[in-house]
Amino acid sequence: MSIQGGRLSKQLESRIREAANERIVELIGERVELRQRGRNWLGLCPFHDDHSPSLSVNPQKRVYKCFSCGKGGDAVDFLLESGAFKGYRETMEYLAKRLGVYSSELAGMDVTPAPVVQCKPSSLETLLLPAGLPAKYVGNYELNPLAAWLKALPWQATEAASVDWWLRQYLVGTSAKGETLGWTIWWQIDVDGNVRDGKAMKYLSNGHRCKEGYCVNNIGAMLEKAGKLNRKGTQTRHCLFGLHLLNCVEDIGAITEAWIVESEKSAVIAAIDGCISSPQRLWLATGGKGNLNAEALKPLEERGLRITLVPDVDAYDSWCAFAKAQKGVRVSDIVKRHVEELGQHGDIADLITLRMNEQRQGIQTADGVKGVGGPGLQDEMQCDVAMQPVRTSDDEARSASHQTSGAREERG
Repeated sequence: MSIQGGRLSKQLESRIREAANERIVELIGERVELRQRGRNWLGLCPFHDDHSPSLSVNPQKRVYKCFSCGKGGDAVDFLLESGAFKGYRETMEYLAKRLGVYSSELAGMDVTPAPVVQCKPSSLETLLLPAGLPAKYVGNYELNPLAAWLKALPWQATEAASVDWWLRQYLVGTSAKGETLGWTIWWQIDVDGNVRDGKAMKYLSNGHRCKEGYCVNNIGAMLEKAGKLNRKGTQTRHCLFGLHLLNCVEDIGAITEAWIVESEKSAVIAAIDGCISSPQRLWLATGGKGNLNAEALKPLEERGLRITLVPDVDAYDSWCAFAKAQKGVRVSDIVKRHVEELGQHGDIADLITLRMNEQRQGIQTADGVKGVGGPGLQDEMQCDVAMQPVRTSDDEARSASHQTSGAREERG
C-alpha cells in the first residue's frame, strides 16, 4: 500500500529527511560515482553534461551542491531532482521503506526495502590508467611507514613471513620520491586487469592514516596535472580493491567467498591474519563507506561467490540496509559486537590488532586469551558463516520493544 494522500505531515517529512540526510553520501553515492576529498565527496553532476567533478556532497552539513549548474539541497532534494521516482510521494515512500521510518500515516505500507533505482547511466567512457603503472610502484616498503608498521605487528611466525607477500599480491605501492615520498598507493584493478583508479595516502608510523593537511591524492589527477593523462570525456568508475586477485588462483587458491570491508588496510590485515583468512576467502575493500553499491558486487555474483560484508561500527546500519536490497548478501556484526572496545569508528583491523596486543600482553578477556591465532576471533568468524538474516539496529530495537510489550501482557 502506498502512502495515502498528497504530501506527508511536516513531522513525518522531517523525520524522513533527517534519516536520509544522515546517509546522504550513501544515497547519492548509489547514483553518482563519489570520491572523497577531505571532508567532502566529489562526483560528476548528473544534472548537466559534466566532464570534471562539479558535484560536492558535505556529510557534515548534510547537503549537496553542484558548482557548475548550481543545483543543490539535501538528500531528498537530490532524489526528487534526479527523477528516479515519479514524484514526491513515491520518493518519500521509497525512503520510508529504505530507512525504516514508521508512522501511523504509513499504516499498511509494505516495509520491504525498495530496490535502489539508478539514475540514467552516463555515456562517458570509463577512465583507465596505464596498465603497467601499479607494477612500477610495488615494493620500496622500507620507505613506507604503513608497511613498516604492518611488519612490526606481533604476528604468528607464519603470518609475519607472509606480510611482504600479501602486500605484493594486493599490488600495494609506495611513492618513492617527491612530496609524497613514502606514501602508500592503493590500486583499484578490475577482473580484466584494467586499472580503474589509484590513490596515494599518507600514513603515520602508528599505522593510522594522516588526517591533517595534504595527505591524500588521486593518481589520475596527479597524472593529468603532469600532462600524462587526458581525462576529458571519461568518468571514473570504481571497483573493489583486491578484485584482480580473483584471477590469481595459482597463487592464492580457488576462491568461493568474498568478504568486503571498508578500508584497503583492513583487507590486507585480514588476509594476513591466519585466524580469519583461508584459501577460499578473498578480502576486498570498497575504499570508502559510500563506495558500496550493487555494481561493485556484480563481478563477485557472476562468479557465484558467497558475499559477506564486514562494516565498520559506524557503517553497520547503512551496510545492512544496502544488503537487505540485494540477493544473498550477508552482513557480519563481528566488529559491531565489540563497539565498547573499539569505539564508534572501529573496524576489523582495529579488532585484529587489539587481540594481537592482548595476546602479547597475556590479557585475559571474556572469551579467553584472544590473539591473532587464538580461538576467539576464529570462533566468531565460524559463527558468522551461519549468520541469521541481516538485522539493523532499528530491527533490534523494535524486537526488544516487542519482547518488552509481550512480557507486559504476560504480567497483565
